[in-house]
Amino acid sequence: MHDHRVFQLSSLRLSCGILSVALGLAPLPVATAQPSSPAPTVSQPASLQALLDAYVEQAVADWNVPGLAIAVIKNDTVVFAKGYGERVLGEGDAVDADTLFQIGSTTKAFTVATVGLLVDEQKVTWDDRVISHLPEFQLTDPAHTREIRIRDLLTHRTGMGNTDHLWYIVPHTPADIMSRLRLIEPSYPFRAGWVYQNIMYMTTGEIVARVSGMPWIDFVESRLLKPLGMSRSIVNANRAYAMPNVARAHTPDPEGNVKLVQYRYEAIDPDLAAAGMIWSSVNDMSRWIRMLLNEGVLDDERILSEVVVAEMLRPQTIIPREKFYPTARLTKPHWTTYALGWFQQDYDGRAVSFHTGTYDGMSAIVGLIPDEELGMVMLANLNSADVRHALMFKVFDLYGGKLDGRDWSAEFKKMYEDIAAKQKATRPPEKEPIPGTSLSLPLERYAGVYTNPLYGHIRITFENGQLQGLLAEAIPATIEHWHYDTFRVRFRNTSYGTMLISFILGPDGKANKFENERGQVFERQAIDE
Repeated sequence: MHDHRVFQLSSLRLSCGILSVALGLAPLPVATAQPSSPAPTVSQPASLQALLDAYVEQAVADWNVPGLAIAVIKNDTVVFAKGYGERVLGEGDAVDADTLFQIGSTTKAFTVATVGLLVDEQKVTWDDRVISHLPEFQLTDPAHTREIRIRDLLTHRTGMGNTDHLWYIVPHTPADIMSRLRLIEPSYPFRAGWVYQNIMYMTTGEIVARVSGMPWIDFVESRLLKPLGMSRSIVNANRAYAMPNVARAHTPDPEGNVKLVQYRYEAIDPDLAAAGMIWSSVNDMSRWIRMLLNEGVLDDERILSEVVVAEMLRPQTIIPREKFYPTARLTKPHWTTYALGWFQQDYDGRAVSFHTGTYDGMSAIVGLIPDEELGMVMLANLNSADVRHALMFKVFDLYGGKLDGRDWSAEFKKMYEDIAAKQKATRPPEKEPIPGTSLSLPLERYAGVYTNPLYGHIRITFENGQLQGLLAEAIPATIEHWHYDTFRVRFRNTSYGTMLISFILGPDGKANKFENERGQVFERQAIDE
């Protein structure tokens, strides 16, 4: 879901589980609000509960997270569930275990499960050809188009690179996006590499919709969330914000100060839902985790077959170390793989499956160690809150008997700070315009509608002596002269950054097209006389 940048380090997600410990156990209070769907609780040593509680509270403060909730599941029992901090920074409303957060790309495992439901019903197989269900699906290479399977979509091995620009900035519909896939050159050979891909999960959602006869949102809510008793979980930001006890999105500014931000693109939730748009709480997510750890059964009701759950967690493709999370620098896994909607690694001799989620000021992580019937979930209202990794490994340590394990919060915090410092130090210097240059044409003659078949169009208007831009009729920008016939586009939403565009004049002396810094050409649709 991000983590847009969903492809960058903050944009990846994971899952885990842990070793059974024979501890005699004392009642654990869950968060301030009672769970919407009560789960069994178990007693445990007060020291273990207190250790985790104190650790999380300190980590929330150290990482400057406005609000966070965490739950731990062991042996089909919720043994810890609590909220920390505020739903909105400075407003005083406390986070609890029922607070709703956007769970980002941890949604992907739910998308896999919706396919699994259809597999159980023998309506699809994991290795069905995509074009058998979506005849309009078309990649650059016709051979790849014919051969790509549902499993390929779910394991990020289609040969397609990062295509988040097709939805993150410009809210295209799934049909619009799929019509553009044939224009994208592959970034690696089919099934011979790995690049995280949100659009392919969107495509999977379209397959589920086509086979089931209902939109993916309706299918996941009626066939998965409702049977699981996840009564506060929904797949739409507008509906989430209308509910009580909902966290708001926050992100650090360039100086590191955490600020409330507007959750963008509520309108695209239906379009990219299957890639990362579920809203949930740690109480609800605990029910999902219990079902997975119990091989498809929750409270004596079978949700998914044991075969489907096993396939979801079976390693499918190797992830090169350079494309895995930077946390591997400290956890030092011997192997890193991707299953169906789960990152995987070994940790301390145990097989871990996990996934993170990041989208517009929200963060998540779900971690499982199935062999030990151990799982955890953390949801936070801060963009790329990488304290999540620290809390996951701390849970694995504590519930694996390492009461005096490593201080993952301190170690990961230093590591991420070092990475940020190195990136800042090696960042190329800001570009400067060439002084003393002038335009070839009067400013107003650069106005018009310019279109690229892959990226859509940008409308440039001349207003009050200045050029204004509107990308896809939704994203406003100011367009300032830079030098010669090059302009700087400054988006009103500063998180989109800036870009340079250079106009190309035709033999008739008119601005017929422009090219951006990435070499993408936009041609004028019509030239005003």
